[in-house]
Amino acid sequence: MSKNKNNTPSSKAILKSIFKWLLALIGVLAVAFIAVFVYYALSAPTVSQENLQSGGSSTIVDTNGKTIATLGANKRNYVTIDKVPQRVQDAVISIEDKNFYNEPLGIDPIRIVKSAITNVTKGTLQGASTLTQQLIKLTVFSTDAKDQTFKRKMQEAYLAMRVSQKFSKQQILEFYLNKEYFNNGIGGIKTASKYYYGKSLNKLTVAQAALLAGIPNAPSNYDPYVHPDAAKSRRDLVITAMYNNNKITKAQENEALDTPIDDGLEPYKKVSNSNDTKRIVSDPYIKEAITEVKKKGFDPYRDNLKITVNMDYGAQKKLYSIVNSGTVAFQDAKEQVGATIVNPNNGKVVAMIGGRQHSHSGIPLLLKADAILGCGASQSPHSSPRFTTIPRVSRRPPGPSPIPSSPSSYPLCPSPSTS
Repeated sequence: MSKNKNNTPSSKAILKSIFKWLLALIGVLAVAFIAVFVYYALSAPTVSQENLQSGGSSTIVDTNGKTIATLGANKRNYVTIDKVPQRVQDAVISIEDKNFYNEPLGIDPIRIVKSAITNVTKGTLQGASTLTQQLIKLTVFSTDAKDQTFKRKMQEAYLAMRVSQKFSKQQILEFYLNKEYFNNGIGGIKTASKYYYGKSLNKLTVAQAALLAGIPNAPSNYDPYVHPDAAKSRRDLVITAMYNNNKITKAQENEALDTPIDDGLEPYKKVSNSNDTKRIVSDPYIKEAITEVKKKGFDPYRDNLKITVNMDYGAQKKLYSIVNSGTVAFQDAKEQVGATIVNPNNGKVVAMIGGRQHSHSGIPLLLKADAILGCGASQSPHSSPRFTTIPRVSRRPPGPSPIPSSPSSYPLCPSPSTS
């Protein structure tokens, strides 16, 4: 009996053994996580100061590299951080990342762990993004929810760490405030202040600063012109966050919460995106390119893209001239035309027109819906032609002194098979 007792492990020994196995398991998981993190980091996009300072406008170029149009170029006026009043800075930081100044690496490990647990238990991939990570997302990644993969999150964290090493907190905040999107084609906090309130940043009230700080989280949903109730709820959330973060007094909080959402709001005005001749000539083609880019989760008005289309602008200009300059004798002003020029060697649409005597013509009658057949530009000699207008998309080339990592490109179509 005594001998059997001596051979039976004590409870303390069992617990010690379990503890050792748990430590070993945690160690293995940690090593695996680090290995995956490093692997994804090696393929992360390049980030430079030029990227971070860019205004989110995109350039559309033709197959020869000629610039056809710039989207969003005139909707942002850059502002340096010393010109942004503390009230506005406090509003943004309070709602977006109250621990911003206490994150030396640009990430919040505790939030990442909490988010990871939520992601595993609920099967979703969300949360944990610091202000620096949001800046990275706005600079080099698609903002579409479906693109927020585990790989993307790891690359966001890596690039946030790199940016935090290279730039000060004030510089990062400056980049972010100028990168934010405020709906209605407006980018950057300074431009938003002028657009929504018709005044400079230093004249904004607490309520007005809070409204602007709240819009970028969901620009369409918190547009005060379209969704005033939702905009007010979001604004009030920012105001409360400012109070909880000790940035305003209770009296200021109450006053701001009692302020009507339309207080000081300018009348709605539409911002035009196309005024130049090239854009008018190329409009039907550009509209189709923008549609395809948006389908892939990019926003050409804010994602700082270079969009290369199959168009030959010389051919497009000639086609536009033929149908609008009187070269062809149409029966009357109501008679319309739809025309497309296709390269017979690869099926690429190099020019298209969808009407005449219009400053903005639609998709050509010949290319309605089902006639635009996706990405298959290559084909066998005996197959029917497949018209292709799908553009290629890439982030703007990095500027000087890039933060070391691999360059990134975001093709909209898979590469044609060579088999």
